[in-house]
Amino acid sequence: MGSRQFNLEKINELIPVEKNIRCLDLGSGTGKCTKYIHSNNPAIREIIALDLSIEMLKNISDKSIIKIQGDSQFIPIKDQSLDLIISRQAFHYFNRPKHVLSECKRLLRKGGYLLIAQIVPFGETDKSWWKTIIRIKQPLRRHRWTKDALVSVIESSGFTFTRMNNAISEESLKSWLERYEHTPKQKAAINKLHYHAPLSYSEIHRFQFIESDIVFNNCRAILLFRLEK
Repeated sequence: MGSRQFNLEKINELIPVEKNIRCLDLGSGTGKCTKYIHSNNPAIREIIALDLSIEMLKNISDKSIIKIQGDSQFIPIKDQSLDLIISRQAFHYFNRPKHVLSECKRLLRKGGYLLIAQIVPFGETDKSWWKTIIRIKQPLRRHRWTKDALVSVIESSGFTFTRMNNAISEESLKSWLERYEHTPKQKAAINKLHYHAPLSYSEIHRFQFIESDIVFNNCRAILLFRLEK
């Protein structure tokens, strides 16, 4: 099972067991999560994919998925009309996460859920080195939260942390770099940071040196919050 498939299954497992869920995938990108949840969770009555990029949304061909090009801070959906909002690997790009969370509160009915899935460091041991790698790999990323910091941000906006899944996935450094566009300078810097990583970092990420590659673990925090009021 590929790491992406594994992570989508972990997200789906955390969705509350209810019926007729109206769901928004916030920052859906090409719709990988949207399409997976739509196809694999019978509780989902309707799913909406929202992204700033119309080019990303063009990758969603299923006519039963509603597509909206829009800003996460000004979402054209009625108040208290959603049961669930999912945001997978998008929250770290939002310039003003507090404003986005305010929109989520507006859109969710009382008792509705917010599910956030993010790559995070394992903890304090690897936090600093991980942030250095991510800063180079994803220069457009606005935030490099730990799990605890992310929970704190969301709870401070009025959500109650309910439960979580930790998805530990195995990655190949080569394939991890090839998944997105990087300049030769970026690739060289990221390779150097992995091959010269401190022992504490390589141990917690379980480095395996295989020929001209490194296989390692990444941690994805999948967090479920409830809107009580």
